[in-house]
Amino acid sequence: MSSMMRFSLKLAPVLAAFVVVLIAVIDPDGKLSPDSTGYLEIAHYNLTGFFHHGNPDHRYVPGGAWVTLWPPLYPALIALVSKLAGLSVFVASKLLGVVFLLGSVAVVCRHFTTFGAVPALVLVTYGNLKIWSHTWSEAPFIFLLVVLSVLLSRIMDYKAGSLNRLLAGVYLCLTAIFLTRYIGLFSLGSVGVVGLLTLLQGRWSVTLRLFITAILSALTSGAWLWLNYHLTGNLMGPDRIPAPEGHGELLLALTGGLLDSSIPFVLFLPFLILWVLRGAPRGPVVQVPVGISGFLVVGLTYLAAIIYARWTTQFDSFNVRLLSPGVNLLLIAFFASVCQNWERGLQLASRFLIGVVFLSLLVPSGRAARDYTGASYFSKNLERRATYEQIAPGSVVLFGSPHLKYLRPDVRVAGPLFKPYAPEDETWDAFIARVNGPFEFWMESSAQQWMSSLHFDESVRAVLQQHSGQSLQPFRP
Repeated sequence: MSSMMRFSLKLAPVLAAFVVVLIAVIDPDGKLSPDSTGYLEIAHYNLTGFFHHGNPDHRYVPGGAWVTLWPPLYPALIALVSKLAGLSVFVASKLLGVVFLLGSVAVVCRHFTTFGAVPALVLVTYGNLKIWSHTWSEAPFIFLLVVLSVLLSRIMDYKAGSLNRLLAGVYLCLTAIFLTRYIGLFSLGSVGVVGLLTLLQGRWSVTLRLFITAILSALTSGAWLWLNYHLTGNLMGPDRIPAPEGHGELLLALTGGLLDSSIPFVLFLPFLILWVLRGAPRGPVVQVPVGISGFLVVGLTYLAAIIYARWTTQFDSFNVRLLSPGVNLLLIAFFASVCQNWERGLQLASRFLIGVVFLSLLVPSGRAARDYTGASYFSKNLERRATYEQIAPGSVVLFGSPHLKYLRPDVRVAGPLFKPYAPEDETWDAFIARVNGPFEFWMESSAQQWMSSLHFDESVRAVLQQHSGQSLQPFRP
């Protein structure tokens, strides 16, 4: 491999980290979704001494069930970095995104040693840049899945210099994965599959230790769920409703989501087919693929779990955010196999992935430059703070901006429930009856531009139409 190629492999993740920070900072909303602001809100409460379950019930869900929607580890990490570095929770979350990006790349590089920088580039292709730039729990989740995949691969490939240390790492990963995203319970299944495979290898002692490790992690996760239920009456937030789509619609969405998440493979496939037709595999095999078994097991079990969960219950549609954590692992295994199995495979994969990554960096950078109006997140945030400082603590803001949740956590944000995230669209009268109390009320309907009013009941849409584009104003229910 040429020195220029090696330099490009090292440069690509660094440039990706720079682009991730850039597009977040120059975006007036800071690449923050409503989920993101929820994590920042809980991080802020952690900083002010509230326990995770002790937050005010500003969503007005009986028993404080909303709090359990967000597993505790990610907001706790944001709060920790914010406290130690003296940064705002926003900056701390973006710093963590860069750390998890570079950390994931470093783990893959170290695991595959001489060629690890090549499959690691999968983690900085276009879809993943969106994840790293947003304040989403998928960032630490992907990092932890990569670490778990490496640990299980080493156990499977007999590279257990110290099996006890590897199993301790597996226990910590399993527990942290669950405390980052509740779907992380699937990782117990990954360990179960590896346990069965080691049993088929005749490694009874390893199988027994793996199952003990999984049981200990399951008990730890169960203890957190018990605490959720004991304090709020809910395990993982309010009950979800069944998926409203039909099987055909779900299959179509899944196909599109998998294609979006697998762009590196889809683009590489024609080159691979041409290479095979030209007879490249007829040469001697360089090396049987090693180090990929854990990636295959974790990737497949995650995809099976998330597809089943979304097929049966309503939440985000099949998209890059939902599918990439599993697809990434399969793509890493694929490109690692290409690098190991065929002569010139390393060179071909290197050139291809470097090209894909640099194109991936150009697209969001170009869009950010095109959409930049001169107002960065920080300048826009000064305006937000100035607007919200007039609100008295304990007030309720109807249709409040998602940013209000972490900028003014002493203020309550409320909005009507709607399908498909609730069994029925809530009427305006029912909504007001639910939130009414001895509070000072404000309305900020202009902040809901990110959400179409078509989501709501007709009576709510009528109120929104009446107050269309209204800035923050006192409101009397």
